[in-house]
Amino acid sequence: MREIFPALFGNEATKSRIGDAILSSRLPHALLIDGQEGSGKYTLALEIAAAINCERRGDPTASLPCHGCPRCKRIFGGGFVDLHTLERDESRATIGVDPVKEMRRDMFLSATEADCKVYIVRDAEKLTTEAQNALLIVLEEPPEGVLIMLLASGTDKILTTIKSRTQYIPMARFSNGEIGEYLLKTDKEAERVRNVDPEGFDIAIASADGRIGLAKELITPESRERIAEERAETLAIINSLGRGKSYRDIYAAVGDLPKKRTELAVALERLMQAVAELIKVGYSGDGVSLSFFRSTEEAETVGESISRAKLFKLYDIVSRAYDDNSKNANTAALLSTLSAELRMA
Repeated sequence: MREIFPALFGNEATKSRIGDAILSSRLPHALLIDGQEGSGKYTLALEIAAAINCERRGDPTASLPCHGCPRCKRIFGGGFVDLHTLERDESRATIGVDPVKEMRRDMFLSATEADCKVYIVRDAEKLTTEAQNALLIVLEEPPEGVLIMLLASGTDKILTTIKSRTQYIPMARFSNGEIGEYLLKTDKEAERVRNVDPEGFDIAIASADGRIGLAKELITPESRERIAEERAETLAIINSLGRGKSYRDIYAAVGDLPKKRTELAVALERLMQAVAELIKVGYSGDGVSLSFFRSTEEAETVGESISRAKLFKLYDIVSRAYDDNSKNANTAALLSTLSAELRMA
């Protein structure tokens, strides 16, 4: 059987469906690829761009794309003039209308070397409403020989009119076991990390929350050290609520949370995630998808001294603190209130 999109791990149903559409010349003119950062959506977009322009597309003995013909090499090497990528400027929170208009004008120009010109918009959920409306014009009546791919981390902010004119492609989420297996097969550094720091390796995999690309980033020494510190911070708060603990324990654990608003938001979100997993494991046991805890056994051990009712109270208390932080509440006062409410839980 012909290999489709060899650079993309998993997502077999998506590979088969899109590969068949390319080979039968039925690929839609616009795709909306949805997945969190590190889920492989940009890899998929490049594989599609190469596949529709691959010089061996009609050769059933070659993978699709082949990764070896001149066009494939230029696409993956960054030298293909008919592949255009629109990205958000790091200094801005959104993608405005002007770069979209410029990209739109280019779509009506003849291709230089491609069978199909390809336009990839990264962080499409960051497009302003005006920018999305500017893009809508070419989605409604696309130029010949143009493929548009919108890559988004969630589609809540994508206009319904955009969604209705694109084919939706969700990226798969992988189990911790699948991610670990893939990294050990493809990355020698991952194998070394697993051998010298098996606990750090497992924690990094779990923290990737089903995303291979993120897992690759998290197994670095710096990331493993940071994750260990963040986990200890979160677990200290949870453990401070166990039987036999005092207000002093709670106050000390909460006091170690970051004081900077953006960092505090991340810490509170992580705490909510951990507590949510304790609740799920308490009710469902095995089979629960975990991103904070390495295993259901670890979660059961951590949560055994805290009642379910208390866990629900803890989640609600932290959730309110998270909301207050997002509303620019004074962080020192917020942490003081959090300590007091946790004591009363």
